[in-house]
Amino acid sequence: RLYLSGDASALLGDEWKGYRFVDNLFYVPEWSNGFPPHEIRAMFWKVQQLWSLQREIELLKQELDRRNEDINTLEVRVSFYKRQLVLESRFGMILERTFS
Repeated sequence: RLYLSGDASALLGDEWKGYRFVDNLFYVPEWSNGFPPHEIRAMFWKVQQLWSLQREIELLKQELDRRNEDINTLEVRVSFYKRQLVLESRFGMILERTFS
């Protein structure tokens, strides 16, 4: 069947029903045009690149979340130190007026 009709399931099993090899092209059931070997190879590399970029995006999102948490922590600290500075300035003015 593989030699006569190009039926891939004859060699690879029932999971490959509908897949065919005809005239050096690979046909899948969901697509009307066949794929030459160079297109299959290119799709493999694109999938590898896509996986790599998705992983990089995940890492960048984690880094962005971490940095946002750092910014939030720093904003809390800035607010605390600003309040402390205002209180110390007021206390200093009170002391100055008291002892002048």
